[in-house]
Amino acid sequence: MFIAGLFGCLITTSGLAACVAEFSGTSNKAGNAAGVFFIFLYLAFQGTLCDTTMYLYVSEIFPTEIRPIGMGFSLFGQFTSTIILLQTAPIGINNVGWKYYLVIIVWCIFFIPIVYLYFPETARLSLEEIGARFGDDVAVHITDASESQRKELDDFLSKIDVVHSDTPRGETLSVVDVSPEEK
Repeated sequence: MFIAGLFGCLITTSGLAACVAEFSGTSNKAGNAAGVFFIFLYLAFQGTLCDTTMYLYVSEIFPTEIRPIGMGFSLFGQFTSTIILLQTAPIGINNVGWKYYLVIIVWCIFFIPIVYLYFPETARLSLEEIGARFGDDVAVHITDASESQRKELDDFLSKIDVVHSDTPRGETLSVVDVSPEEK
């Protein structure tokens, strides 16, 4: 999603820069309308594919115990870059005109390969699978375990003292803490 959003922002910003360069200050209604179209299309790409992905991706890639810290740093970076862009845009557009859009175009061109190469895909993965892609130790899910992993788990469980009790559906089993001395 993020790469599609960056491509969309790249294309729409390029179209907007071309429209502003060619039709700014003219009475060409079609050219000016195309510029407005590119602004709204940019907002659609940025808002739906880039902005939302920043929140979702960061919350997925950080382990639970440091997720709030990771989200905090991400939001700090996002808001800092937004403030810088929004404070410099009026000055840049006033001084260099349509060429200021080249900053956004270059930014998109710069980040597309970075996202492609260094941001692992997390679509349709559980948080545990995402954690494994980032090198976390993850407990084996029995439904996803291979036959050798199941056999290893069965062997391990048969070696420890585990009490198993079948309970009728809907009832709970009380767990009694048994200290090692009582065994």
